[in-house]
Amino acid sequence: MNLLTHVLFGLAIGEVLNLELAGVILGSVLPDFDYLIGITHRTFTHSLLFILLISLIFYKKDKRFSTSLLIGFASHLLLDAFTTQGIMLLYPLNNFYSYNLFDSSSTAPNLLVIIFSLIIFLNKDVIQHKLSRIGSRKVRLFTYSFLLIPLFAVIPYYYWIISQCASSSIPELLAGASEYEGKCVSINALVCSENDYYSSSAGTDYVIFDACSDNDSLTVWMLDSFGSPVINDNITIIGIFTSKFYETSGYELYKIMGFWKN
Repeated sequence: MNLLTHVLFGLAIGEVLNLELAGVILGSVLPDFDYLIGITHRTFTHSLLFILLISLIFYKKDKRFSTSLLIGFASHLLLDAFTTQGIMLLYPLNNFYSYNLFDSSSTAPNLLVIIFSLIIFLNKDVIQHKLSRIGSRKVRLFTYSFLLIPLFAVIPYYYWIISQCASSSIPELLAGASEYEGKCVSINALVCSENDYYSSSAGTDYVIFDACSDNDSLTVWMLDSFGSPVINDNITIIGIFTSKFYETSGYELYKIMGFWKN
């Protein structure tokens, strides 16, 4: 998601809950500081470990600011968890957890979140009045549930998706391309090309290479945070198979969810 989307979503939550807005705004943009400090995007700064460290720094100094910051932080991670890129929530474990619903650079989801945030912001007085009848404790419980339950649920969801992936080989995939189209598959293969690299408009960096088996090959588009394989590496890789790019670049494996060197 873009920076404006994150800020407005966090700001809407902060206004309704009467949080310290400076803390909410800082929390909603803090994970993307990885761009500034040269850390691979959506890894350490998008993890529970980073949240814990930030909490230890701020909590004893100013509990209200710390709570506001953490809610803004959680709102950022939640939005990113819905994107195809996902987040490395359990860093340093090398898994990107994602609901895989849309690309972070797509206009439509960003616009929907912005509109939703503006509606909340413009109706904050009405919402605050109704929330005051419920009681602050119940409101806090609802807020934490709204942010944290889907955020943590992405972890078992990831492993459930992985468990549904079909184990196959590259020759089997190519022979049954229509059957496997758009499905999650797990393959063992050899890396058979030098790496190429690509940066998306959203700042996401990919490593691109060919995976081969029995004289057949397909192209792999993988987030560079998984690592950079070298020729003849024996790998296991899990991702979505597609033939829709056949006319331009051949069969592909993309939206990579798991990568290991054997």
